[in-house]
Amino acid sequence: MQIKNKIINYFVVPCKGSTQIVKSPVTMNAKTAKLLIGQQFKNEKRPEILPGPIFHVCYDYDSKIIYLPNADQFSKETKDGLLDVAKYRIAKDFGDYSHRPPIEGSPFSSLRIRSLSSFSYAKEIIKEHYKGKTFNDIPVLEVSLDKMPSTLKHLPKEFQEYKELVGEYISPSFASSISFIDEIDYGGRKREKPILLLNQKTPFILINIDRTKKREEPTSNEKEAVVVMAYRDYLHDEEKEGSDIENFADLYAIKRHLYLGWSFEEV
Repeated sequence: MQIKNKIINYFVVPCKGSTQIVKSPVTMNAKTAKLLIGQQFKNEKRPEILPGPIFHVCYDYDSKIIYLPNADQFSKETKDGLLDVAKYRIAKDFGDYSHRPPIEGSPFSSLRIRSLSSFSYAKEIIKEHYKGKTFNDIPVLEVSLDKMPSTLKHLPKEFQEYKELVGEYISPSFASSISFIDEIDYGGRKREKPILLLNQKTPFILINIDRTKKREEPTSNEKEAVVVMAYRDYLHDEEKEGSDIENFADLYAIKRHLYLGWSFEEV
């Protein structure tokens, strides 16, 4: 049985006379995977791997979205052929996948599309305090803004001025959409051809997954906290006048901290 929010790694391997696909039990990059798979194939007397990179495909079990971390290393024709092999295997393993265009980046270190439903604590808190209301399961984007300097310029100034900011709500009143453009490769070099990963319509919640001098990558609890408060801002934005959100503000904050592991005394 798979666990929600789990990302499954596949490697499509061009070999002499055939194309092989390997599901990896752990996350690794394509270069490391090729070395390990090459040794495995040699031990098992399987076809020899052809020169060049192998194709890394990630399947997000929660959203069913497909990601292609090293798509930029292949021509469109080759990429499409290898992707078809991966899609066939994913459909066989999981029954289905999202038919939206794959994201040509890594869900671990570039951009990942999630939703409110992916954050169990936040979802329960919101449902409890706003019973009877209809909730829109708005997108939650986890993004490495260090890789996207042009995108950063088009985000609220808080993201530019306060590096420790984990995330916040992006409202339609700020922009109708935001383009997420990957400009820095995994070696820290500026790409000759930036990659448009996604053009996301607002509203959505943005979480910055970058490490800073003062903190590591945000924890699950920190992400949950951002989603709770950002969704509160979204509801306030949607309801405008006559909202009962402010009446719940203190209780909302208390419950959030309790859910996230704070003791009652600390709260």
